[in-house]
Amino acid sequence: VDTKFAFAAYVNEQHPFVDKLLREALDLGVVDKFDGYQSGNPQDVVRQVYALWDLLAARDVRYSSITTTVADSDAVPSQHIRMLEETANNSQANCVDGSVLLVSLLRKIGIHAALVLEPGHCFVAFSADADGKIALGLETTLITAELETPEEIDELLDESVDENMRNETSWSSFVAAVNVGTSTLVKNDEQLKSGRDDDYAFIDIRTWRAKGVLPIPFHGEEKLVSYELSSDDGATDADEDDEEAE
Repeated sequence: VDTKFAFAAYVNEQHPFVDKLLREALDLGVVDKFDGYQSGNPQDVVRQVYALWDLLAARDVRYSSITTTVADSDAVPSQHIRMLEETANNSQANCVDGSVLLVSLLRKIGIHAALVLEPGHCFVAFSADADGKIALGLETTLITAELETPEEIDELLDESVDENMRNETSWSSFVAAVNVGTSTLVKNDEQLKSGRDDDYAFIDIRTWRAKGVLPIPFHGEEKLVSYELSSDDGATDADEDDEEAE
């Protein structure tokens, strides 16, 4: 039985943490609003995606290879997936965790996104245009990777974010993540489209929502863990602002 659809249930654009995280992203200043595809300009979409990436880097979401479950078996494949609140608060993410968190945020701001599975790995795909003609991949295990920015950057990326809006660390990892993710997406195109290999899957969340696969509801009492941004980032602690407002 193919149960890959269950991955879509872990994506939770309705999670109460999502709005708080989006506010934190706005505080960082890469964008002043999230409006999905409304402008009709792919550069605006990429800028919004980078704003979310920059937030996760600022929150120091680091790659963790924990994937083993209590039901780990050679006969039945299994994967440990953290709920969104765990990933956001613990700042740890295996490839699925980070992808689920990012796709949840993308879904909330109206950007079409998918989880892409290949043997032993998961990453994100998103559309830079509303028609889905510009598909880009995003390798989420690189969120906090310390990399050098390549001398040559794809024109779409380069024109999407002004240089004064690029955080040195997050921009370098973002460019690398798009390059790696997109090349992997292209490399696996045949397997993903054929559906003949169970180790590959393109889990389009919009499609599965239409089929009735809804997010796993959040019933916990956890609050989003606050964090301090440096003065250079031009933002303050979002949770403290919430508490003062109350």
